[in-house]
Amino acid sequence: LAASGRFEFVNYNFGGSANTKRMYGADGVNRAFEFDGTIFVPIATGMTTDTPLHIIAHKGYLFLSFVGSVQHSSPNNPYVWSVVTGAAEIAMGDTVTGFMAQPSGAAEAALTIFTRNNTSILYGTSSSDWELNPFDQQAGAYAYSIQNIMQTLMLDDRGLTSLSTSQN
Repeated sequence: LAASGRFEFVNYNFGGSANTKRMYGADGVNRAFEFDGTIFVPIATGMTTDTPLHIIAHKGYLFLSFVGSVQHSSPNNPYVWSVVTGAAEIAMGDTVTGFMAQPSGAAEAALTIFTRNNTSILYGTSSSDWELNPFDQQAGAYAYSIQNIMQTLMLDDRGLTSLSTSQN
């Protein structure tokens, strides 16, 4: 591994059985990876510069950010990044600074995608019905400032900002 990256990690179970939970990571300097406690597996996405900055697992997909691009794996397979099998890319138009899943029921859960100057929410259950909706086109988040403490908190130029879910 090349040095000087800043790591983000997510634990997720793409296999479904009790012993297939893995740790996934990205650092902006190396390829994303999977680690099961013994075996370290670099994940090749096919990007020319395959060094994602941010990572999250959501609804059976591994999401990675590459500057202004959000890409996700094929469903339930973090090793496959082919559009033929369900992987996709979402152009954000600004530098992606992080992700945060919003709590809800499994079918309704949404993924918040933060950029430096905007906040968008990804609804849907798969790449066939994703719907990216702008939430706040004047507030985004600084990278690595996004946290969930009973609600989503992040830092922006305006200071500390929050995002909370509702039934409406």
